[in-house]
Parts: sequence; structure tokens; C-alpha cells
Amino acid sequence: MVISGRYEFHNKGIDVFLNALGRLEREATANEPVLALLLVLGGHTDLIPLLQNDPMKPDQGNAPIATHRLHYEASDPILQTCNRLGLNNAAQNRVNVIFIPAYLNGHDGLLDMTYYEALSGCDLAVFPSYYEPWGYTPLESAAYAVPTVTTDQAGIGLCEKH
Repeated sequence: MVISGRYEFHNKGIDVFLNALGRLEREATANEPVLALLLVLGGHTDLIPLLQNDPMKPDQGNAPIATHRLHYEASDPILQTCNRLGLNNAAQNRVNVIFIPAYLNGHDGLLDMTYYEALSGCDLAVFPSYYEPWGYTPLESAAYAVPTVTTDQAGIGLCEKH
């Protein structure tokens, strides 16, 4: 599944999304793995070297949450929340989180796909925004035939059916 858009942790519902993933990790009984992509542009520097394909490097433990070094890793809300919820990409986790804070333009050195190519490979898009719940990102997901869940907090969600 995927969430994307501006890095507005509370307003865009990233906190709600991560809390739901934490609950899924604790309470899910099925053994089906869940991969959650956070395609949320954040202040970053280089790609984490561990993620660059090097078959000579041995496994170095849990895969990192963020794919790039962040400017303020120690205080990053996504990383802090994942840590608090136990979403640490450990081998025993059913839910794994990948936070990609970079533009996906097809030449990012990691996925090497455009945003739309990555989006079209997802099974579900989730946008629990407290405002603008049917903005561009849910519309783009629906346009690429990705089932899309959003809120009814504002905008189109509040329109009455006639």
C-alpha cells in the first residue's frame, strides 16, 4: 500500500496511516506480508549505502525505514513513530515500511521508476487527510486503477448525494 504527498505529518494523516500499520502489525492473524510505501518528499541527502546493491556486503540486520539520509533523522516524525510502534523492518515483522523522501523521476538510483510507475504497482492507496481528502494524490491513484481510500473530513467527502 502507499501514501504520498506533502510531508505534513498530521494534516495529511501520515500519523493515522502509521498508527493503523502498527495496529495491523500487532493484531493481524494472517501471515501475508504488508509493504507500506511512504512516498513523501522530505529533506534528505544521499541514498543510504546499505541500499545500493552490493552482493559482497553481508546482511547487516534490519533494513532501514528511510531510503535516504534525512537532514533531521533524530527528530523525524515518521522515523520516531515507526520506532515507537515497532515498525522496524525486522525479519519477524509482517508490516514493513519504506519511506522514500526523494522525487521518483525514473533516475533516483533506488527504484529507477517514475512516481506513476511505482504507484501503479500498489494494491491500495490510503489518504487519511484531515483536509483536502480528495486532492491530486487520491485522484492520481484512482486514475492509475489503484483502489483508493480517503476520509470525509472536507472537500468532496462532505458533498451531499442528490
